[in-house]
Amino acid sequence: MSTPPPPAGGGRLRALLHEWFVQYNPLYFASALCVMAGVLLLSQAFAPTGPGYGEVGLAVVLELYQWLLIGAAALLYRRREEGRDQRRPAVILGIMAMVFLGDPTFQIERMALLGGAGLLPAGLWVASVLLKLRALVWVFRLRVSVSFLAVTTLGAAALAFLPQLESFGREVLAAGMTTALFGVGAALVLSRPRIEADEALSEWGATVLRRSRKAAAWVWLGLAVYHLGVWSLSLGPSVLPSFFGAGMLVAALRKRRELSIWARVAGALGLALLGDPGLFPLVLALAAGTTLYLGWRRSPRMLVVTAFFTYLVATLLLGRLGLMTHLPWAALGVVLVLAGLLWRHRAWSAIPAALLLGLDLGVRMGFLRQPEGTLEWGGLLVLGGFLFLASGLALNLWSPAIVVPERPQGPGSGPPPGPPGGPRQVRPPLRVI
Repeated sequence: MSTPPPPAGGGRLRALLHEWFVQYNPLYFASALCVMAGVLLLSQAFAPTGPGYGEVGLAVVLELYQWLLIGAAALLYRRREEGRDQRRPAVILGIMAMVFLGDPTFQIERMALLGGAGLLPAGLWVASVLLKLRALVWVFRLRVSVSFLAVTTLGAAALAFLPQLESFGREVLAAGMTTALFGVGAALVLSRPRIEADEALSEWGATVLRRSRKAAAWVWLGLAVYHLGVWSLSLGPSVLPSFFGAGMLVAALRKRRELSIWARVAGALGLALLGDPGLFPLVLALAAGTTLYLGWRRSPRMLVVTAFFTYLVATLLLGRLGLMTHLPWAALGVVLVLAGLLWRHRAWSAIPAALLLGLDLGVRMGFLRQPEGTLEWGGLLVLGGFLFLASGLALNLWSPAIVVPERPQGPGSGPPPGPPGGPRQVRPPLRVI
C-alpha cells in the first residue's frame, strides 16, 4: 500500500513536495471541504423559499460528487497494474467517500420537508448507498459479510426515513431515534460484520486495511453522534439521556461479566429517569429486550429481571392508555413466566420478584394500601425480616450441593520448607539501659 519514492534528482525539496502533494494529496481534502461548504451555503440560500426541488438538486450534486470520488479511487488503485502504485491516495479518496455516505450536509434529512413527496428520494438514496458500498468493495478488492451490508443499509434507512416521523410529533420522532440507535447498535454488536481483503496483502497492506477499517468505523460513529446532536437541538436536551441510555444498553451487549452488564443496564435506566419522562417506558422496554437476549444466551437470572421489567412496561403503558383494569392479566402472565423459570431453571430469584410484583399489584389495584406512620412501617419491616430469614434458609437447604475438592495429603501438603541451612536464628531484642 506504499507509494514508490520519487525519481532521483531534485534533492530533499522535491522529495518533500512529492510526499505532500502525491502521497498525501491535500487537494482532495480541499475539494471535499469546498463541496460541503458550498452545499451548506446553497441550502441556506434555498431556505427562505421553503421546501422544493432545490434540496433534491443539491442531493443530486452530492451523489454525483460521491460517484466521482469512487471513480477517481478506482482509477488510482487500479493504476498500479501499469507500473505506478497510487494506492495511498486511492485509500484517502475511499475514506472521503465513506464520509459523504453519512450525509454530513443533512441533505437527505431535508427531504422530510417535502412531506410524502420526500419518501421516493429517500428510498433512492438508500439504494444508492448500497450501490456505492458495492462499488467501493469492488474498487479495493475487498470481501465483506452480508451482515456488513445489512447493518449499513439499516443505518442508512434510519437516517433517511426517521425524519419523516417529525410530522407525527416530537415524542414520536424522539422515540423512533432512540429505538433506531439501539437497533442499529445491537445489530452491529451481535452480527459482527467482517471486511477482509480479496487478494494477498503484504504486512504493510494488512496494517493499512486494519487502520482503514478503524477509520471508517470512527467516521461513521462520529457522524451518528453528529446527527443525534443536531436533532437534539430541535427536540430539546431532555432527549439526550435516553440516547445515552440506549448507547449504554448496546454496550451491555458487548460485556461478558454479569456485574458489568447489570451496571450498564442500571445506568441506562438511571439516565432515562433524568430525561424525558415520556421516553422512560421505551428505554425500560429496550432494557427488557437486552436482559431477555443475555438471559437466553447466558444466565436465567436475567430472564427474571426481564419478566419484572416487562411488568413495569405494561404498568406504564396501561396507565397512559387508561386501561389499568387489564393490569392483573399482564401480571398473571408475568407470574406464570416466573413460575416456569423457577421450575425449569431453578431460578430462585423469581420468588422475591413475584413477591414484589404482587405487592405492587395489590397497591395499584387498591387491595393493599401503602403503610403510614412509624407503627405500620415498623411492623412491615419486622415481617420483611422474618421473610428474608425464611428465604435464606430455603436457599441454603434446597440449593444444589457443590463438591469442594479436598486438599491433597502428602509430602508436599505441609507448610513450606524453611530457608536452607536450618531454621532462622532469631536475635534477642536489644536491651535499652
